[in-house]
Amino acid sequence: MDVALKEHIYELETRLLKSEVRQSKKELDVLLADDFLELTSSGRRISKQDCFDGLGVPGMAMKELNLHHPSPPK
Repeated sequence: MDVALKEHIYELETRLLKSEVRQSKKELDVLLADDFLELTSSGRRISKQDCFDGLGVPGMAMKELNLHHPSPPK
């Protein structure tokens, strides 16, 4: 995977962990696609609306970021 792309994705992911971003519907709306879907480590599915409903959830941290292409790059 392209290093610049990986760094960009890492930056966006860490931005989502900042409390000022997690407390702002406007910021989340910019960062998350309308069809956003996250699968948590426990298997829970979280939508964009779930993120809005849980604005300001404290104590979030990223332990590891693994990126994989859904199909081989062309």
